[in-house]
Amino acid sequence: MTQKMEKSMKRIAKFHKVSFEQFKEGWMGEFPQTTEAKLQKIYEDIKLPKRATAGSAGYDFYTPETFSLKSGETIKIPTGIRVEMEEGWVLKLYPRSGLGFKYRLQLNNTVGIIDSDYFYSDNEGHIFAKLTNDTNENKTVELGKGTGFMQGIFVEYGITVDDETFWTAFSCPGGLFLYVSVTASVKSISRRKIMSIAELFLLAVGLSMDAFAVSICKGLSLRNIKVKHMLIAGAWFGGFQALMPTVGYVLGSFFADLVSKWSHWIAFVLLLFIGGSMIKESFGEEEEVDADMSFKVMFLLAVATSIDALAVGVSFAFLKLSTLYIILAVLFIGCITFICSAVGVKIGSIFGTKYKSKAELAGGIILILIGVKVVLDGLGIL
Repeated sequence: MTQKMEKSMKRIAKFHKVSFEQFKEGWMGEFPQTTEAKLQKIYEDIKLPKRATAGSAGYDFYTPETFSLKSGETIKIPTGIRVEMEEGWVLKLYPRSGLGFKYRLQLNNTVGIIDSDYFYSDNEGHIFAKLTNDTNENKTVELGKGTGFMQGIFVEYGITVDDETFWTAFSCPGGLFLYVSVTASVKSISRRKIMSIAELFLLAVGLSMDAFAVSICKGLSLRNIKVKHMLIAGAWFGGFQALMPTVGYVLGSFFADLVSKWSHWIAFVLLLFIGGSMIKESFGEEEEVDADMSFKVMFLLAVATSIDALAVGVSFAFLKLSTLYIILAVLFIGCITFICSAVGVKIGSIFGTKYKSKAELAGGIILILIGVKVVLDGLGIL
């Protein structure tokens, strides 16, 4: 009976520990007297939430350290836990029923709500619990290290028939960022990863350098630069820089699972090859680009400058990035390339080819550095 029930359950989530750096930031904000050695030990001993029995609905969260709450006292606990779950689900957090019944231990927000997109926030989706000892009997609640104090239950939810939520803008350190809210069923999320905003920005800039260099040459060849010339270059190069990673991701997804063990190495080799080619081109002879901005010419140039992005799209598939993140990434890459290309046309008309080779060199170095980080992440070094 139990085995049959477990097979019918939907497996839609996975708990992770946040990085030590993120845990340290959260913990020291609440308990600044903690030593580095003590903090390292607390982090290493963090237990992932789990169910007590096969029939339990809730996943128990455990205290990372011993806490004592006097009557009326409130404490904020950094759990060191983050949760990755499919779209359409939410994690609800409640105090353990025993602690609430005996000591009136309560979560300050009554029920904690963890949305699926919280996993991708700047604090890595770090879950905090704010508890208050609301007893009227002056009882002190002792929570020993490793004690189950809170439980989380995964709940599926629906939306209204006229819900139009698609684009949502949210603030984050470093500026305003676009987040695409789409419903996607992701069958395998246990290996899903995500780049930081800074890494994605560097990747977008690195990929746009070829288009930037060609745009500079276009600007040099055009005598009278108009806004339409900048928009045409931006639209062609930006559009293809967004399209090609999408194509590469779709192609790579077909065989990514077959080589998942070596995914970080494959991504590293691809980025190393792309970056190396750009560096090599930066030291080569300058190629002449005429002033023609016809459909045929711009199409060929757009394809030629976006082949690198196709390979990066393949690497996205190997890294098991979520569908949601791919949409965000390709739009961001396209927008950055649009801006760089439009600006490149203007720069070319003013400064000529002075910055063309430097742009290609910088782009190549950026892509190689990203590749190195990918492989270090895959090996568990970072």
